[in-house]
Amino acid sequence: MSSSDAPITQTPEDLVVRFMPPLSHERQRWILETLRRHRARSVLDIGCGEGDLLSVLCKPASTIPNDSSLEPGRDLDLTRVAALDIDPDVIQEAAHAATDERKPHYLAPWGSGEDGWYIRWAQLEVAVWLGRLQEPNPSFHGFDAIVSTEVIEHVPEAVLPAFSDVLLGTYLPRLLLLTTPNYTFNARFHPPGVPRKGFIDPTGQTTRVFRHDDHKREWTVDEFDAWCRQAAEKHGYDYKLGGVGVPTERDPYDRNLGYASQTALFVRRDVHIPTLDRLSLDEPQSAHQLITECTFPSDPRAGHPKSNSEIRSALVYLMNMRGEGELTFSELWSELAMPSGGSMGTLENALMEQGETTEEDTLGEWSIVPPRNPNAHTDPKWDRVVVWKEFQPEPLHSEDQGVGYENEGYDVGEGYQYGSGEEYEGDGDYRWEVANPVHDPVPDSWSAPVAMNAGWGTDSDDPASRWGEGIIDEAAAAAIWGASEPKESTSKH
Repeated sequence: MSSSDAPITQTPEDLVVRFMPPLSHERQRWILETLRRHRARSVLDIGCGEGDLLSVLCKPASTIPNDSSLEPGRDLDLTRVAALDIDPDVIQEAAHAATDERKPHYLAPWGSGEDGWYIRWAQLEVAVWLGRLQEPNPSFHGFDAIVSTEVIEHVPEAVLPAFSDVLLGTYLPRLLLLTTPNYTFNARFHPPGVPRKGFIDPTGQTTRVFRHDDHKREWTVDEFDAWCRQAAEKHGYDYKLGGVGVPTERDPYDRNLGYASQTALFVRRDVHIPTLDRLSLDEPQSAHQLITECTFPSDPRAGHPKSNSEIRSALVYLMNMRGEGELTFSELWSELAMPSGGSMGTLENALMEQGETTEEDTLGEWSIVPPRNPNAHTDPKWDRVVVWKEFQPEPLHSEDQGVGYENEGYDVGEGYQYGSGEEYEGDGDYRWEVANPVHDPVPDSWSAPVAMNAGWGTDSDDPASRWGEGIIDEAAAAAIWGASEPKESTSKH
């Protein structure tokens, strides 16, 4: 390690700077929320690293695409995802993150034995490439959005012009999302007048001290703005700057240093911008190496629900087995997604519309009410409560799985507890209208999923509850849920 690469030792004068949630989560949250808000259908991740963002992009959506009940949707309805990185040491991890089809944390001890949250309701094509960003890849043309998070600061000076020329001028995405460190914020780590700790600018162009030994630049807000303005004007885009990352502790010196990470959203104008001749996409092959590609097919039940009567029967069965006459949509969706064909709108119609025979009247039997005790983490759609007004708890016999009540969970076997359903964060675009409101409006909050270790490192899942196995009437359950084995994904390595 050269003297210029050597980190300066931390001293007791350093200030404590913490982020909650972690800064990497904040960056990912901004990316996912922006993609959701602009309804991106295909995403290219430039500089994907180990694949933390990639793994989230490849997760199945909760419902079928364009489910009218969920506009604007809580999920990304992606049909195509691709990624590129230059580092051969991490590209296999990215390939695994993109193509590893996750399995449920549990199998429900009743009903279909599947978990509706893990079913793919739409086909997804995934590809992971190894190569340099300055070399155009014909496969990358036509993506709805390109994302490059914490990458541009690593790009060598000689390659920097190609960053915008290729990503904007050649691929012409509708959206480009960037994040990069805010150099001004670095002062937050030290008291005024104390020499900064970190890594001296390896290019020698400045006397700045950077956060990482591989950074070729760390821009101030004005410097990043100047670069974005030039790129946007050259390639026909509008752009908007922002930032993420506010420390949990206040600055003891009351300095206004901005966000830890800067963000930039480029949106293509409604004009045709020709690609650059020297970066022509007419080349028959790309210099990039295809590491893996995979197609995840949609489940055959997507968009093919059971009858309203069968859907209601499935819900009655579930509520009886759980011994509860009130369940949130997030609690019941794992079992009701399959008979509903992946559509929450279909489930709502089955509960609230007139029965299919003159003797069957469901209008007075079911109701859907706003979330109980809403807070900043409440999802105003998924945390709505379905109420079965005629519910009467019935004692379960030993052959009915031996489900008993203990504390706040259901004992479904020795060593297992079924706990409450997961919480889902809110979508601030939705508001309730009720005859006698008793709560303040649901506060705005972010509505996209975030990986547990987003940013750098592998993504891991830590379920809040575990389910046991039980004895069920398989014939009855199959008749209600119509379970079938989904097709396996096809991949090439």
